[in-house]
Amino acid sequence: MFFFYSIIYSLIILFIERKNNIQIDFHPDVTEYFERADQEMLSSFIENPFQFLGKFYYVIVSYFIDNIEFLIILNILAYSLTNYILYLIIKNIFSKRNFLYSIFILIIIFNPYRAHLAVHPLKDTLIILSLVFSFFSSSIVINFIFIFLGFMLRLSFYVYLPIFFVSIKKKLFFFIFAFLFSIILFYFSSVMFDAIENTADMTNRSFDNVYNFINFDFPFAQILRGIAWPVIRITGLAVLFHPFYFLFLLQSVALMYIIYVNRRYVDYRVVFFILPLIALAVVSSGYNSYLRYSEPLITIFSFWLAALPTKYVKNFKVKKKKY
Repeated sequence: MFFFYSIIYSLIILFIERKNNIQIDFHPDVTEYFERADQEMLSSFIENPFQFLGKFYYVIVSYFIDNIEFLIILNILAYSLTNYILYLIIKNIFSKRNFLYSIFILIIIFNPYRAHLAVHPLKDTLIILSLVFSFFSSSIVINFIFIFLGFMLRLSFYVYLPIFFVSIKKKLFFFIFAFLFSIILFYFSSVMFDAIENTADMTNRSFDNVYNFINFDFPFAQILRGIAWPVIRITGLAVLFHPFYFLFLLQSVALMYIIYVNRRYVDYRVVFFILPLIALAVVSSGYNSYLRYSEPLITIFSFWLAALPTKYVKNFKVKKKKY
């Protein structure tokens, strides 16, 4: 039933947005997708899938280019499936925690921002689905399938990879992390440096008033964003810059309450979530863009924290951990 509740909730969000004149082209990326996509992409993808690494969403758009509504339906189904998996991860916790804890879990599951992304033809919902499946599934096959899908959708999916170290034993961490980090630097160094040095102002909304330090010289603007924005994102302090961010404040209050309740289980592994949040802040110069790029991380972080007193087993089921 949780899957169908999510579909109904998405349709309600869709109805509210359309009534408030928030149309399909609300996000500039949507226009770019439909301008660059064409029906020949599908045949080109079949011939050589790897040429669309990081651009697979254009192929999806090209398939639905004459039926935009079906593209939104696909996103709503992906959003609802993600919610169902997240529910399975923590369903046993509902009966073992207080009422407030359960309410905050539901706030994170039915995050209105994720629902907003789902009712627009954007790739973020599919990226969140990919990260949820690849992170929480105990099946290696599923892990690799959805990590591959993540890279097909967004080439910078590698930014999220540090979170996978939370399941690696501490003794192995330093060697594996150093090895993989060296590979990433070798292959993506030029791309990463260009993104870090980028000084273009990415603010494109009237309410995007969170200070981006764009007037500071390189690298001070990037360093200051890397320090300030993860804190603002987790705590919801963006509401101080504009009332619009109240919706994110609810998500942040829920997250911080979960951290408080499970504080005795929280350890050094939170660093693997903080590092990608810092990296995304460094390469983003608009807070709204940062919200979209960091939403997959915040989603995973919230449910990893919520499930800390448990351990994951096959098919997303959980059982109590012995201490």
